[in-house]
Amino acid sequence: MDSLRIIQLDCSFCGKLKELHNECLPMVHYSDDSYGEFLKLPQFKTYGFVEQNELLGFVILTVNQDEADVVSVCVNPNYRRKGIARRLLAYSCNINKIKTLFIEVLESNSKAISFYKGIGFQQVGIRKNYLNNENAIVMRLTLLSIN
Repeated sequence: MDSLRIIQLDCSFCGKLKELHNECLPMVHYSDDSYGEFLKLPQFKTYGFVEQNELLGFVILTVNQDEADVVSVCVNPNYRRKGIARRLLAYSCNINKIKTLFIEVLESNSKAISFYKGIGFQQVGIRKNYLNNENAIVMRLTLLSIN
């Protein structure tokens, strides 16, 4: 894993982004155009964990000043539990000077909820009927700013 690097993804990764997203989150459907928008539109920040042009994981954020909402975090199943998601989130927050990060996680996704709680997210609400009539837990991470 020494040759891995985090980069801001561009349109050359559109197909790989869609493929990995569909593998990791098959219940969440985006249009083909949406994947291009995640890579082109300025309100989205999309970073990938890449090894020799292979996309091993990514994070998509919407950023508004010093706050961000996580649209999606996906890691190739063969590379999970190696710190990729944690590093992607840390990098994304650092480079965008994020102080508050929000994410919505389906109530049935206990592994994700445990992961996010483990890195400091706290539950701040419930979004009713978020996806396929299932509720989502709204979580927030407040980051410290040390000058």
